[in-house]
Amino acid sequence: MLTFKSELVGLLAENKVPVKPAFDPTNADILGDPKIASRTAAERKKIAQKVYSDRMLRTCLRLPHHLGLSIVRAFTNTIDATIRLPASAIEQYLAQRLSNSTKPASTTLSTADFQPPVDETSSSDADLAMDGSGEIVIDRPVELFNVCIHDRIDILLVTETYLTSGQISPCPWTQVHNYAQVIDTECGLGGLFFFYRPDLPFHVSPLPIQNPDTLSLRVGPYVLRGLYLAPGLPPEVAQQRYHQLNVDDYTLLLGDFNIRLAERTGDARGTPSRRAAFEEWIDNHGLTIWNAELAWGTPTFDNERGQSIIDYFLFTRPQFLKSHLEIRDDLDLLQSDHHLCQFTFLPASTIPPLPSTNAVRQQWRLQRLADPKVKERYVNITSHPRHALFQTYG
Repeated sequence: MLTFKSELVGLLAENKVPVKPAFDPTNADILGDPKIASRTAAERKKIAQKVYSDRMLRTCLRLPHHLGLSIVRAFTNTIDATIRLPASAIEQYLAQRLSNSTKPASTTLSTADFQPPVDETSSSDADLAMDGSGEIVIDRPVELFNVCIHDRIDILLVTETYLTSGQISPCPWTQVHNYAQVIDTECGLGGLFFFYRPDLPFHVSPLPIQNPDTLSLRVGPYVLRGLYLAPGLPPEVAQQRYHQLNVDDYTLLLGDFNIRLAERTGDARGTPSRRAAFEEWIDNHGLTIWNAELAWGTPTFDNERGQSIIDYFLFTRPQFLKSHLEIRDDLDLLQSDHHLCQFTFLPASTIPPLPSTNAVRQQWRLQRLADPKVKERYVNITSHPRHALFQTYG
């Protein structure tokens, strides 16, 4: 910590930026709120200490877990009383990190929506919409789902959840999890899950989990593959993650890839350590980066350090029609450095609907097995190899 302080002070001095070496963030006189001007010095100092502690805690909660926890520990153990955090700060940090993870905290959001077709002459019977963003904090889940309902969104992918077990609560939607990796007794690292609304008129099948950074669902012939490739993930591991995925004309890949593709998407920056291998994989699979096609140069990530395009929608063209992508920055309830990205398209292939609740159920007439001829035929058919069964029943 002292090394970083010396570096920072040196850089400020080089650039002729005034430095206050004796600045005390807990001094009662630094508060400018006129509402507390009449308070005693002791009361104002106590308020200043709380403001400082809350700001430090809030800042650390916005950082990756391993950094945030290290900073809180350093500031609770420092001998400098002017910047020391109370001993309870570590417990507060871990409690809030865990609480946020069950809301969830620091996530990437992606959603899908299946709707009736707008064009009755289309070959499809459903309209699909997707959303994507990153590092949101769902501290108002009811409002988030109200937004999804209003925008006719049906499936959400959330990444970097920190959730190591259990379910997000309160949540009226169905959840499918790839839990975070446990890094201490309180919190996890990473984590992904899908939400989908309980009245979705299509069958949703979770697919086997291949690694900690991907999660997949099947909806009819379509497969949604969500990814979160953390910035600290070694380039060779990031490559392994997307190379492990089966990709065909019905595959949609979405999420926070943390790879900047510079001029290919209209980004001002690139990610040299990851870009070449990622682009080669995209080209080899014939994938389209729909950010470049539909939202050229529009950032999906924006913070004090700059803007970037790192949240993508990738798939081939034939099975995805009438695509539309909107990068939204109007949803303050997400409290994220990533913008919500709403993506819609019309599936070229039919997604079979679920049978209605009033549909007549097909029943087995097991009493027919009492007939020796029927029983013999049944035994003969079920004794065949599996391919013979397919031939028998088409």
